[in-house]
Amino acid sequence: MYTMKKLIILFAFALLGSSAIAQNTIKESEIDMTNLGDDQMYANKKDDDKTPLDGDYRIIDGVESKYVDAKFKDGYGVGKWEFYKDRKLTLAVNFKEGYLDGDFTEYYSTGDISIKGQFKKGLKTGTWEMLQANGTVSKTIVFEDNAVIKEVNYYTDGSIENEESYKNGREHGVSKGYTRDGEIRYERNYKDGKLVGKQFAHIGSNTGDYVETMFYNEDGKKDGKYSAIYEGGDIPKEQGSYVDGKKDGTWEKFKQDGTIKLTEEYANGERIKRITYFTDGSVEIERHYKDGKEHGVTKQYSYDGDLKSEKNFENGRQVGKQIVHISSNRGNFVETYNLNTAGRKDGDYLSVYAGGDVMKEKGKYKNDRKDGVWKYGRQSGEVYKEEKYENGKLIETKTFE
Repeated sequence: MYTMKKLIILFAFALLGSSAIAQNTIKESEIDMTNLGDDQMYANKKDDDKTPLDGDYRIIDGVESKYVDAKFKDGYGVGKWEFYKDRKLTLAVNFKEGYLDGDFTEYYSTGDISIKGQFKKGLKTGTWEMLQANGTVSKTIVFEDNAVIKEVNYYTDGSIENEESYKNGREHGVSKGYTRDGEIRYERNYKDGKLVGKQFAHIGSNTGDYVETMFYNEDGKKDGKYSAIYEGGDIPKEQGSYVDGKKDGTWEKFKQDGTIKLTEEYANGERIKRITYFTDGSVEIERHYKDGKEHGVTKQYSYDGDLKSEKNFENGRQVGKQIVHISSNRGNFVETYNLNTAGRKDGDYLSVYAGGDVMKEKGKYKNDRKDGVWKYGRQSGEVYKEEKYENGKLIETKTFE
């Protein structure tokens, strides 16, 4: 699209041309084109008297086959101006008292219209159309005093792809997007360039298409309920709430069959808890967080709901008391031990056979190495062996019949 600035550049450097016969021919190097302000154009000859142009002129650059057939009255552009290149019309505009005023039409090299609109006293006004070479509209822009107030884009078949509204150069009001079939894809609400109020969109995903709905406050931040619903029904994909742009409270994610996938707890945008679930909806793992890292007790359960492990974390690292349920070919048992700040076993260690308190193994670790007396027992409760360690080195073994 040509702005007034572009037109002036064209006049000054490479004016287009026509096969029409103008009353006077003059080189662009022989005239001065002046913007008097507010895009009002004035032209005069470069003679001693600075004679204003008056009448019909063909302005040429003298080098290329580009020129313009123009009209002037007392130095001001008036009437219809036509720009040509290689004897083909490329642009037609209208002037009134030096201002662009009236129809504006730009052409493809084939002669088909590429852009058309109107000016009023130098300002774009009304509906402008951008067209494909086949004549189909690809975009329309509505201007008011040179400011865009609405823009509509179209698919190649002419159906609407999206439409946006503007105020003072910013998105303002309702913005909508459509599929080729005319179904709504999204609807957004803007105020002075910021998203405000209710927003929704249809979103494609490899985990299932869904409809997303959320709300924004007057500051353009997410605020209020959020929901994502799988297409074609009322099964939620995800739901939760925002407060002033940050996640807050309980957030839930679901599978397409409606079973719970995970829940998360947030406080002021920070995740503090997360629970994942088995396919039947029973709890699999429960984790706690602080400053984005695992912190506190993490519990893991079997599919049947039995506790498999209970581990303590501080700032993302396992430390302190740890409880782990283990299955082995020598029987199921429960380990209890401590980890130091380096993540190494340190202190008392105890394993007991599952389903009771019969000792399987008991001793101490010192910086991840066995130390002192270790005892080993059978499920019957009998101690069958003792070992003595010093800094991880076995120094004595006793067996009992």
